[in-house]
Amino acid sequence: MRLILACSLVTLLGCDQQANTPVGAKPKAAVKPLVLSPPKVEAPLADLAGFPLKNLAPAARRPFAEIAQEELCGCDNPRTLAGCLAKKSPCDQALVLGGLLKGMLEAGVSRAQTQLLFSRLITDGMCADQAEGINVLEYPSKSNVPPGQPAVEVIEFADFMCSHCAQAVEQFKPLINSSLPVRMYFVPVQLGGSEISAKAAIAALAAWRQGATAFWAFHDKVFEQQLEMNEAKLVAVATQVGLDIPRWQRDRIDPALKALFKQGQALGQRAGLQGTPYVLINGRSLNSSPTTTDLAARIQLEMLRHRKECEQ
Repeated sequence: MRLILACSLVTLLGCDQQANTPVGAKPKAAVKPLVLSPPKVEAPLADLAGFPLKNLAPAARRPFAEIAQEELCGCDNPRTLAGCLAKKSPCDQALVLGGLLKGMLEAGVSRAQTQLLFSRLITDGMCADQAEGINVLEYPSKSNVPPGQPAVEVIEFADFMCSHCAQAVEQFKPLINSSLPVRMYFVPVQLGGSEISAKAAIAALAAWRQGATAFWAFHDKVFEQQLEMNEAKLVAVATQVGLDIPRWQRDRIDPALKALFKQGQALGQRAGLQGTPYVLINGRSLNSSPTTTDLAARIQLEMLRHRKECEQ
């Protein structure tokens, strides 16, 4: 009985492992008690009177508030985007920036990726210095405003054999049908060593000599069929869109068009082209793969440039 009580007392004192451990054996490590961390308390969301967070999808609210508190509301604006949106009547620029963030987050883009894209579009894009000496008046264009009226200039440098350029075609089209005043230029370039890329570029410039309708139809068809493009297919596309083939063939070998193509290559390099499609908006790089949403946001911000901002 005394032995049983002794063993019980040893157990209660937490020494049972030592009592039963053979001589010379290492004692087992004592099991540490489980300590539960206190639940993490998240900071309350910012109160954005001019851009209520309740109007965002629930999953987008916190990342939106966090990004808005870290990013500035414009290029030379000392306020954060959250500071501008906290006003009951924030400036138009803040509303455009807020809409850009909202769109990305609600589309399922992660917080980190959204902030990276936002920074590229605004800090490294809208706020960058303009590229100088980029005269593209001789290149194919289209606009939704009459000649002579102010518009935001959008220049696309693209390679007809570039798959990303082909994907971007449908992203540009809604801009011409929108209320945003835009004048778009297309400068064909050859980014790699593909012979058919250069041929398609010069063929497109020859199509431009037959008018805007002929050029844009040719432009779309070449991108649609780029994977099977060759000399015979170029001729087939030109025939399909109704070009005057003898005239088009003569223009294709015109030294002036070859010089215009080479000039486009030089303009791209001067503008900072490293990949295609490469887009300038009023001389500043889009700095992102073209999407209709990003293009529209940057165009609106160009229209608002130099207007009254929130800190004034």
